[in-house]
Amino acid sequence: MASHVILLLSLVGMFDLLGIAVNGLECYKCQNCNDPFKSSGISTIACHESCLKTKGTKDGHAGRNCGVGKKDECNKVTKDGVEYEICTCTSDKCNGVSTMKIHQILLILTAFIARKLMF
Repeated sequence: MASHVILLLSLVGMFDLLGIAVNGLECYKCQNCNDPFKSSGISTIACHESCLKTKGTKDGHAGRNCGVGKKDECNKVTKDGVEYEICTCTSDKCNGVSTMKIHQILLILTAFIARKLMF
């Protein structure tokens, strides 16, 4: 019983660290805000489902805005002969490059801790 309480508290803590909010997400909004991304002076926008980052693989131009769907994923698409990488994520300001990596590490670490507590 105590291990289940600890697991529940760990999961609640993980969601708090990831910045998942009931009322929406805060995402960066910009066009031609290339990598390496510097968030200084970049505006944010309230989004309902996810944050979005698009990046052209040929020219390297990136854009950030609200996304559609509630998934953390990246896909490559080709439009008019140009390949783009489109990433969506579901935590505050996750469409900044370094932030996405930190959130993924926290998720993996929390899953590892939860597994250790269960067994």
